[in-house]
Amino acid sequence: MGGVVSTTLAHLGRTLADSDDRESWLNVHDKVIGASTAAKFAKPGSVETYVRQILTPRTFNGNATTENGNRQEPYLLAWAGATRNTLFVHAVGNERFAATPDGVIIDQRGMRLAETKAKHNKVVNGPEPKEIRQMAWQLLCVPEAVGVNFVWGEYVQHDGLWVLRRDPQTIPFERDHPAIVAATDLIVPIAHKVVEALDAARLVSQKVPF
Repeated sequence: MGGVVSTTLAHLGRTLADSDDRESWLNVHDKVIGASTAAKFAKPGSVETYVRQILTPRTFNGNATTENGNRQEPYLLAWAGATRNTLFVHAVGNERFAATPDGVIIDQRGMRLAETKAKHNKVVNGPEPKEIRQMAWQLLCVPEAVGVNFVWGEYVQHDGLWVLRRDPQTIPFERDHPAIVAATDLIVPIAHKVVEALDAARLVSQKVPF
């Protein structure tokens, strides 16, 4: 790929919002399918459930582990050699599919994405199925990336503080990794059906059309 790459994905020219600017993010987040939402798309027969979850989201203000996860993200990105990304970018030719990868890495093959996770009180060997789906969606939305690195830290409490149990770990996933391909094949058809149902719902006074 060569050249100096921005610390964000601004150079792609497909920015919908900046997660650091809450107002811009709120203006678009419920109009598109983001990676966190796509990660939930595990069953083709559950489109109705996914639509209801989007239209009537549950409020969650975070807890001690989510707060620690937010604090540790910059450290995990730095450990992985990634630059932080805050931009919500849409897929090529489709502004309804979008993602905010945690970070961007440049290596000899080109641009890679980075997805960081803080794991609390557990030993982890790799991503969970929902995390595979999340990364598959990110690669769908950023076809310029050759792959994504899954980066995690395992935290345990010591003297009231969250500390690393061992050094952060990373597993690279290429675009053609069988798990990424399978996840993409699963979630993309579901996402199209969810978008169709959302549009129909909003034409009927925000009611789910079932």
